[in-house]
Amino acid sequence: MKEYGGYIQLDTYHGQEYYPDLLPLSSGRAALRLLIRERGIKKLFLPALCCSSVWEACEKEGISWEFYPVNHQLLPLFHKKLERGEWFYLINLYSFLSDHDICKITSQFPRVIADYTHAFFQRPFKGIDTLYSCRKFFGVPDGAYLSPGDAPGSLEEACQSLPVDRSYQRMHFLLGRFEAPASDFYQEYASNNELFASEPPKQMSRLTHNLLRAIDYEEAKERRSQNFAYLHNRLRRYNRLSVPMLSGPYAYPFWYQGDSPSGPWLRSQLIRQKVYIPVLWPEVAEHCPADSFAHQAALNILPLPIDQRYTLEDMEEILKILFAFLNIPW
Repeated sequence: MKEYGGYIQLDTYHGQEYYPDLLPLSSGRAALRLLIRERGIKKLFLPALCCSSVWEACEKEGISWEFYPVNHQLLPLFHKKLERGEWFYLINLYSFLSDHDICKITSQFPRVIADYTHAFFQRPFKGIDTLYSCRKFFGVPDGAYLSPGDAPGSLEEACQSLPVDRSYQRMHFLLGRFEAPASDFYQEYASNNELFASEPPKQMSRLTHNLLRAIDYEEAKERRSQNFAYLHNRLRRYNRLSVPMLSGPYAYPFWYQGDSPSGPWLRSQLIRQKVYIPVLWPEVAEHCPADSFAHQAALNILPLPIDQRYTLEDMEEILKILFAFLNIPW
């Protein structure tokens, strides 16, 4: 029986999600696990710079995987012929890959999954299974989208057969950070991330759908682009990476071109100044030699924050802190 009256809950928002026509799932892992099941995948070839959540999804579904290297432009170095049941997993790292790059790379392989975790605003290609993460770009506790490539009907039916997630118990750290320092809730945030490792695939929750309908996507995209351009203008001469101009990117990847100071030291100093810089791929050391590009990139690339919470004045403050540690005159 429906309830009437009583206290008022969170309002229902009536905006539009950025990808209303894609399949809504609880997480990127859920999207990948659904693809593994429905596409009959037996093995994935993964880039060396890859989050552990990807191969954990492979483990949960009982399939094998193998790593391939990437170069200094974060492009894949992969030339094998795919056998039956094998798929090529392409991650658009830091959204460096343009539509032209994606088209050129995917045309070489008959079976591709494109991971746009770092490229939320980049539209999917027709015919390529593409997954997105909402948590990397917006203040939501979970949520992902899956764009089906070929045979979308079977994937849609499989998605609709999954249970619907519930997110209300994952909201505390997000609400807390809105009114208090992030450090007060970091452990809760980390624990929330760990929950997804054991969660089965589910549809996106009603709560996350509602929150995603309240976002001004064009404003978020524009703010990210402006902040990125501001950092790029000041940092490109010191950056070991050849960073392209990007629209609505995830972060600004900075790898200081000098031998010293190192990325780990800079990260620790920035964190002390409350500029929180994550290590995106801490597990890379387990499967890549210390002298490999992937190993060094995972340690030394600093994903500087440029998201919609911040203004150009905030970017200037970050630069002042960073330049002081690099001993670069302002």
